[in-house]
Amino acid sequence: MKKALYLYGLTLWKHHATLENVLGEGIKLLKHAGLVAVCRPCQHNEFDHTESGSNADTSNRLHRSLLEQIKQHEIITQNVISIGSFFPARFATLYSTETALLNFMYANHKAMIDFLESSEGYKEWAIKGYIQRTQAKNYLLAKELEAYGMTETAPGKRYVKEKQIALEVEKQLTPWLQMQAEKVMVQLQAWGTDCIQRPLPAATQSEYQGECFGNWAFLLADDQVSQVQQTLAQANQTNAAFGLSFVCTGPWALYSFSQQVAIHNVQHDAPSRQASSSC
Repeated sequence: MKKALYLYGLTLWKHHATLENVLGEGIKLLKHAGLVAVCRPCQHNEFDHTESGSNADTSNRLHRSLLEQIKQHEIITQNVISIGSFFPARFATLYSTETALLNFMYANHKAMIDFLESSEGYKEWAIKGYIQRTQAKNYLLAKELEAYGMTETAPGKRYVKEKQIALEVEKQLTPWLQMQAEKVMVQLQAWGTDCIQRPLPAATQSEYQGECFGNWAFLLADDQVSQVQQTLAQANQTNAAFGLSFVCTGPWALYSFSQQVAIHNVQHDAPSRQASSSC
């Protein structure tokens, strides 16, 4: 059976001694000029299930296997970022030989060293904004009705005017939401080193938090995290009446920021359907 290397990512060689103690058996550290690739030996067709059949039992087994592989990928990644900076590889990135992986490290050596050295001591934190849309509309509607002096208007006129104002509130909700989010982001950017706006997650609706309307990645030093969390707690308290809230999760590997690094693509073997790990 043809062998390959599964790449978790790259870090600085100076961390290799600690990594050897933390990562355990089955993980290989491949060195090249100040870099170390965190990888493991695997079968070349580990993620090729085209000949595995399509019955329900086989599909369930493959699904469980894939979930276990994703879990292992995240465990290794979290172990590495607890030690030092890390350039994370996409899930299921395979190289056919050590030489192929070394060629990749050689071709991207300066970009990798620059990225890893500049991000040492930093991690990625995900911040998502949620809105309880009905609560927000009701709050804005009540404010508008109060501003129009509708509290003592005759019922018939009040009903017609409420409908008109409700339509205006519906139009204003998205711009209002963007304005509220920008206020919070300006406060957060005072603490964060860098910020990237990310696509909304596939499941944008949460039963308890409402609709996800914003998704940001922040580059934070360890001593900045508590300040960001305090800022978000204050923002959530201020915006509770609007149904607006922000949730911070992490730390994560620098998934978003590593994508900004200009990479020279050299030949490597990977399955045709890759999935990026996310915050």
